[in-house]
Amino acid sequence: MPSACASDLRRLFETQRQYVTHFFDEVAYGSLRDFCQEVADCGGTVYFSGVGKSGFVAQKVSATMVSSGGKSAWLDPTDALRGDVGVLRENDLLVLFSKSGSSDELRRLVPLARARGARVVGVTSDARSALAETSDKSVVLPLERELCPFDLAPVTSCAIQMLFGDTCAVAAMRARGTGVAERSVENRESPAGEDDATRALAVEDVMEDVHLCDASRDDFSEEKETQNRFARAAPTCGPEELLVDVLVRLSSGGYGCVLVVDRETKELVGTFTDGDLRRALGAEKTACTRRAMKELCSRTCRMTTKKTAAADALRAMAPEPPHVKVSFLPVVRDEVSRELVGIVTLNALVKAGL
Repeated sequence: MPSACASDLRRLFETQRQYVTHFFDEVAYGSLRDFCQEVADCGGTVYFSGVGKSGFVAQKVSATMVSSGGKSAWLDPTDALRGDVGVLRENDLLVLFSKSGSSDELRRLVPLARARGARVVGVTSDARSALAETSDKSVVLPLERELCPFDLAPVTSCAIQMLFGDTCAVAAMRARGTGVAERSVENRESPAGEDDATRALAVEDVMEDVHLCDASRDDFSEEKETQNRFARAAPTCGPEELLVDVLVRLSSGGYGCVLVVDRETKELVGTFTDGDLRRALGAEKTACTRRAMKELCSRTCRMTTKKTAAADALRAMAPEPPHVKVSFLPVVRDEVSRELVGIVTLNALVKAGL
């Protein structure tokens, strides 16, 4: 019984790499750019379709488009020819995948889709194919040959189609300016609706504790027990503490920040992050380590309240430009009081399903 050997596998992978490199070397990036922009500007739904293996690729690309914040769906070409083409509307975009560009189902589908007001893009490896010539726009994916020794099984062509489709989906997401909030929250506004439990989450449901350590204590045995109880509690410091005394808390907390808190009122004074440390060291070298945290912290930091909707907190972390995105928000008791009660992180919100 024949068996594969390492040298044969290496040769096959190297050959496939050469075929894929041919695609990268020969593809017209201008047409890819125009396609990505058309997808990003689409005012309706981007439908993907294909026959056989190309159809499987089209389904995968459509799924990637949805997961990256786009409005997309798969359209079975056989069902479309039997009435499902009626789902297409004006402003929709229909993307047809076909290596040869000669699939009978797709050629018949083009005029039907155009009659519904949808634009048709043909994605093929044959620039002179019927699909390329009849579509409103065509994208040619250069193909040297298939990895199959008989040049029949669509191995390399499917790999190229997948590379093209998934990469363009990400490019379209960037062109739309989709941020973390839109990607995580607004993309959940599907026909089935956002999950009720997720929508009802408040910040207090997903926030984590803060550890109000007291640097003025001489005996740290009780404090060590407190740290054990709050293993995932965000570190804090007092406004009078020196940076040199806070560095360990900043690096070991796993949050990338230290919250500066007034010990008497428990009110938030400001935040100090890894980025603040780098900027301080760049400006003052080690001299900054002898300065008090009240002088170094950011007093105008963004914050949220424990009753705020978790989805709103996520949007506050990833606002529209020119505002900077952050990975955490200090949580205060209410809109009036700055009393610190916790911290909510981007990671916690994502784990909660937002």
